[in-house]
Amino acid sequence: MTSLNPVYTIGAQIKEGLKLYYGLKGKEADKKAIELLKLVSINEPERRLKQYPHEFSGGMRQRVMIAMALAGNPKMLIADEPTTALDVTIQAQILEIIKELQKKINMSVMLITHDLGIVADKADKVVVMYGGRIVESAPCEEIFRNPAHPYTIGLLNSIPKLDSSDPLVPIEGTPIDLLNPPKGCPFAQRCQKCMKVCLSHMPPYTKISENHESACWLHDPRAKAAAGKEAVK
Repeated sequence: MTSLNPVYTIGAQIKEGLKLYYGLKGKEADKKAIELLKLVSINEPERRLKQYPHEFSGGMRQRVMIAMALAGNPKMLIADEPTTALDVTIQAQILEIIKELQKKINMSVMLITHDLGIVADKADKVVVMYGGRIVESAPCEEIFRNPAHPYTIGLLNSIPKLDSSDPLVPIEGTPIDLLNPPKGCPFAQRCQKCMKVCLSHMPPYTKISENHESACWLHDPRAKAAAGKEAVK
């Protein structure tokens, strides 16, 4: 709703990109805009081209935004929370459209989302971020089967389970101030396994497996050795 200009038709807003990328005007631009609307499964694209954003539903407006993004024939589509404020049925439709487009035009998709259900269903590789930094990266199945970073583990533990009556496990604390980031690990203040080194030094990336990395001092051999000494005491 806020991304589309309310005083311009859908067609005018799609054709703006076509003019910029390809210099298309008039009927040529109309033809290409109609093709893009068909690509995102909008019915009667010739009529829809002349309508305004308020004449579209939330899901339809999201499809128009995808069509505008595809106007430049991108090698990668960056979809930042593409299902926000949409009901579950429309969410599924939008995600299916993105998946189909990926195959049709051989395009990569970077999906930015807080919904781990979407991640599990759609992603091949997952990058987990906290405080503006990558804290863990791995193939999707590996992230869910063997999470390594405390933040990733916290996210997975906070997912409601239909077959359990156990209370949700929240991640205690508040996010960091990005204007004044900490010296050490951004998750340290909320981590139940925080050590002194976490507060003062940023952890390096450690290989958990061939395609799995995590930025956490707990994976450092020195931390494991120190934990062993404590256990002996």
